Amino acid sequence: MFKYARTMSPKQDTRQLILDTALRLFEERGYSATTMRAIAAEAGVTASNAYYWFGSKDELVQAFYLRIQTEHAERAAVGLARGGTLLERLRAVEHAFLDVIADYHGFGGAFVSVAISPDSPNSPLSESSAPAGEQSQAIYREVVAPAT
Repeated sequence: MFKYARTMSPKQDTRQLILDTALRLFEERGYSATTMRAIAAEAGVTASNAYYWFGSKDELVQAFYLRIQTEHAERAAVGLARGGTLLERLRAVEHAFLDVIADYHGFGGAFVSVAISPDSPNSPLSESSAPAGEQSQAIYREVVAPAT
């Protein structure tokens, strides 16, 4: 199964299909060379349908950030449930993150030049990325909460 594809329920989510397709095309073609029209065509939807779900490529990136943080939270919860020292809990959370992002290594390389610019809405530190950042901070609050 392609690494961006998720197990789909009988109610295939068009939004998810568009996101998965975009991530694959960003990796294959690069972020700048991938258009919303190309994403729509590859996903088998109309351009207007793609724009209904995502107003721009930047919104696709923000959805990706949220996906990563959701997966990170799920995996981190397993490690945090084991308890342990602050260092053990921090290691568990960091390893969970590395496990999550490993599949997206190629996408990151295709995209880093766009995300690294401090003025880019795709910067992980931008205002647009605040929801994903808040999810990440919540994970680390769980790491330190039981510390004395």
